[in-house]
Amino acid sequence: MQNDEAKILVTKEAVKAISAWAFETLQGHALRVPEEQAISTATSDAIGKLISEAGTKRFQTIRSLPTLVSWEVSTYCERVRIYPFVTKYREAILGNSSEMIAAWQLHSHSLRQNELYVLQERGTKILDFVHLVTKDLGLNTENRARKFQQKFASQFKSRLRDRHRVVHAHEKPSMMSRVADLVITADDITKKEMHDYALDLIFRMAELLPGDEDDPSEKVRALLNARQLHVSGAEEEASQMMQLFFENMENAIVPASADPGK
Repeated sequence: MQNDEAKILVTKEAVKAISAWAFETLQGHALRVPEEQAISTATSDAIGKLISEAGTKRFQTIRSLPTLVSWEVSTYCERVRIYPFVTKYREAILGNSSEMIAAWQLHSHSLRQNELYVLQERGTKILDFVHLVTKDLGLNTENRARKFQQKFASQFKSRLRDRHRVVHAHEKPSMMSRVADLVITADDITKKEMHDYALDLIFRMAELLPGDEDDPSEKVRALLNARQLHVSGAEEEASQMMQLFFENMENAIVPASADPGK
């Protein structure tokens, strides 16, 4: 998803629509199943890993499954929707101490990478569960969990790789990790050294930004706009995640024979 139209997906209305679509589609199949028909052992075990033991009592028949799938889809898509907020929390701490702001800059870098990893893992788990549900409904559908996980890992490779670098100390840190570390270590004694190092990093970052490399003014404009690019980049990533999840969920729920385009 690279266009402005795709970004419409990342709204509360879109989250509700996707959740409702999942419920209505599965409910249409569930109503053809005897009302008291029990779920399979595999589905029961999966439900036990999703919700509390007390909660599982509500979901013991096949007709109850669409509601649970809808809840899980809604929770996941809502988490995708608010993913870009990680780039905006700084607005709430402006005016605090420089130490607080420096700590936020360090933590926000890790938070964004970790949240992306959470969305990969949870999306995969939900699609695994959806496949169990469709099997109980007798639908001939494909388990899309692995395809989703692989495409997600490929599409967000650099961020997931950076998360690995931050977590594992033996890995060489990325440029962004070095910048974040620089922010919290600077003091009056090392100010000159840190200033020179920061300038070097800034110029190197400028070389990676889009624009005519032979026009220094374009690089300056890109640097001045870097903060907005930081926010819009997260919004674009949320759009891509939402689209990726929905496409795989749609293929996991709708049997191939029911899709005239296949």
